[in-house]
Amino acid sequence: MVIFLKCEKIIDEKISKAFNLFLSKIIKPTIVINDICQLDGEMLDYLESIGVQGLILDVDETLRYDMEDLSPLVISWLGMVKKRFHVAVVSNGIDCDVSKILDDINIPYYTMAFKPCRIKVRKAVDGLGVSNENIMMVGDNYIDDIYTGNRMNMKTCLVKKM
Repeated sequence: MVIFLKCEKIIDEKISKAFNLFLSKIIKPTIVINDICQLDGEMLDYLESIGVQGLILDVDETLRYDMEDLSPLVISWLGMVKKRFHVAVVSNGIDCDVSKILDDINIPYYTMAFKPCRIKVRKAVDGLGVSNENIMMVGDNYIDDIYTGNRMNMKTCLVKKM
């Protein structure tokens, strides 16, 4: 049974990689990074230079990995980014710990978004008060984040964990 489960996991990973490779050919992000903290001062300057005024961020596999708590580094990063951009978080999930942290630093958190459905993303855009063209959607998933951002005429950033 253990061998079967290991094989199944390997097959799932290979299918997922092949599917993402296929999606990467047809769904193009504006930029690709390996970790959210790569959006540092220099990169944020670049985003401002291309007109970005707001960020819509995903949670899982973007702000945190493997359902861990948000790290102190990411919380600090969020504080720094919030000083320069309008920021909202839109997630297909819900996490009370994430909600409390985001509430403490005054970042709106839209949960159960069912991306690529655009309803909650539109609410986040309205809350930011910035036009779609001046928002960057940041996330790890080609369909949920990049496709959604692209079809809403946003700039997009794929977080591709290495």
